[in-house]
Amino acid sequence: MIDGVRLEALIKRTGTLRYAFFAKATDANLTGAKNDVYVTLIIGGDSGATSVNADIDH
Repeated sequence: MIDGVRLEALIKRTGTLRYAFFAKATDANLTGAKNDVYVTLIIGGDSGATSVNADIDH
């Protein structure tokens, strides 16, 4: 829980040195949120960034 928002995250191996990242937030106030969402993930000295089309349920 972060400020009353439940956050679930999964990092899944998809190949040699390739991974997929999934995240789900529940009870988050997403008023005004729109797609595309720019996401950056940093783990240690490794990082990646991309724009994704998030499934935002209002």
